[in-house]
Amino acid sequence: MLDSLNEKNIIPYKLLAISMGGYLDQAEGMFYSDSQDTIKKIAQDSGALVIDADSIEENILQRMQLYRAASNEKPIKAFVNIGGATPNYGDTNASITYPNGLVIDGPKIPDHPERGLIFEYQNLGIPIIHLLNIRDLAVKNGLPIDPTPLPEIGEGGVYKRIIYNKYIIILVIGIEFFYLFWAFKNKRANI
Repeated sequence: MLDSLNEKNIIPYKLLAISMGGYLDQAEGMFYSDSQDTIKKIAQDSGALVIDADSIEENILQRMQLYRAASNEKPIKAFVNIGGATPNYGDTNASITYPNGLVIDGPKIPDHPERGLIFEYQNLGIPIIHLLNIRDLAVKNGLPIDPTPLPEIGEGGVYKRIIYNKYIIILVIGIEFFYLFWAFKNKRANI
């Protein structure tokens, strides 16, 4: 999918690394009993670096090192988490209640080695964009869920906003007030 988007010049990004996802980022509890082997093979065949740490704590550290190196030691401006991958989201009770959306001043940071990248970056004062429940976010923001037909790339409500001409609004309100004042004055004159 990413290769297709690159070829069409839709997004210029390349994969930094791949992990297997699923429970504890080991492709556990996925779709079928052999999912773990299938996902490992796909990841290895991709040619990208595969993150396969022995623990979530080590996985979190590997990711932070990868992101730091990829940024050429420039400050990371935001961390975006989409979904509930354990290294990103954490494996703590605090992870469950982490707020959706843009988080500038997040909740109390747990003192736990598997607290996840959302808390690691929050601890560094970096804003978090946390998108765990996409359906809920779409409903709250008036965005369609699985629209049919799908809009073309670059089309749809996400890419457009309605801007009203303030001068016309002020003019219309002014005319209405003038009319009401005139009507009220004429009514009093006729009494």
